[in-house]
Amino acid sequence: MPTEQKAISPVIASIILIAVTIAIGVAIAGFTFGIFGTFSSTPNLRVENQQLFTNGTLVLDVRNIGPGKIGIRSISGGALTVSGISPLEVPANSEASIKANVTPTANIKPGTANTFTMKTGDGNTYTIIVIAG
Repeated sequence: MPTEQKAISPVIASIILIAVTIAIGVAIAGFTFGIFGTFSSTPNLRVENQQLFTNGTLVLDVRNIGPGKIGIRSISGGALTVSGISPLEVPANSEASIKANVTPTANIKPGTANTFTMKTGDGNTYTIIVIAG
């Protein structure tokens, strides 16, 4: 006695194949054109150059390689006080030269390494070692 086997209809099978093809196409296009990369939560700020002058001026050249602006919340320097940070934001995909005042200047000796910690609004912390010059 033969048993009847049921299968899905050809229309349903065609719809499933089309849906899978579209999903794969969207995924490939997203990665190719960088659409999915904009949702990355990795730190996007690079300190490319740093200078500390004996007159108390701290200069940090930074590059924001991410899709959104990054706010600078604070910069601290151990025994050194950092104030007057400007600018407080680095726009998306751009460079900025952050300047700040460091006191007391008597603690800034040429040739010595000074460690600064920069905190951003997104919660990331960057440790920067600057040789005073």
